[in-house]
Amino acid sequence: MTDTTRVFSVTSTLDHEEVQRAFSAWLNTRPENTARAYRQAWSSLIEQTGKIPSELEYLDVAGWVEWMKAAKMTSSTINLRLAGISSFYRFLGEASRQPLANPTQGKSLRQRSFRWQGARYLDAETVRRLMLSIDRGTTRGARDYALLAAYLFTGRRNSEIRVLRWGDIEQSADQSWYRWQGKGKSRRDVLPEPVLRALLDYLNISGRGGSIHKENYIFVSSRRREVEAPLSASQVGRILNGYLQAAGISTHYRVHDLRHTAAMLRKFAGEDIESISQFLNHSNINTTMLYLHTLEGRRDAGWKAVETLLNFDHGSPR
Repeated sequence: MTDTTRVFSVTSTLDHEEVQRAFSAWLNTRPENTARAYRQAWSSLIEQTGKIPSELEYLDVAGWVEWMKAAKMTSSTINLRLAGISSFYRFLGEASRQPLANPTQGKSLRQRSFRWQGARYLDAETVRRLMLSIDRGTTRGARDYALLAAYLFTGRRNSEIRVLRWGDIEQSADQSWYRWQGKGKSRRDVLPEPVLRALLDYLNISGRGGSIHKENYIFVSSRRREVEAPLSASQVGRILNGYLQAAGISTHYRVHDLRHTAAMLRKFAGEDIESISQFLNHSNINTTMLYLHTLEGRRDAGWKAVETLLNFDHGSPR
């Protein structure tokens, strides 16, 4: 993949140092996951077009969009990348003495899509198989069990769990809490008892139970505990799919699918829509209804009429 910083340092109609400083400043204003996605977008665009920001035109970006479509990228991925390109041009226009024309403007390049395109979830039996495949007697197994249990019971996103620090956990005699941050929000929620038990088991087995400090990350590498860094997003993804394979489940899932799973498990357990909406931290209950409807899939009773029309009997025409 083309190195964005190197490409931006090429002399252009803008002073290259000014562009490079603006690019770094722009990324620093974005959340970690968004910054990573936007950096990838720019690297892809520059690699495909061979042009720097001052040279890019609408047709260059349009051709890049067609390339992404041919590569079978989802509409949401394409739109996210376009947003990253447009966002930097807007930022550069505000921060620079010589703003550049935004090549994403004009005829809309955005793709039609629906929210949660490609969303999936694990059913209850698959979740049981997943969790039973983990050896909780080892440091790594105890960590992974606590990590996955946290996603399944809280419904939080990838970064909202993996970067938790011990100081984010509050324990009392009758209730425990955890504080999380994500998408510009910060909230304090009840920590489910199974997650707390799993966390304490992990810390005790790892030998960190009596020494962990408030500023320490909870989920760290089992091999390099001396390095004060949380598990990365890709590491969590490998952990999830490694245990799925161990449980005999060949389908690849994203960590975000555990958020979908958490919501659907609550629905199947009989929880009402209002409660699930609060659980997911949705601002509108209609959002939650659409979310669950998308996950469940569209109901289809029309096949019965087709069966009658074709006069099928046990799968074979009469």
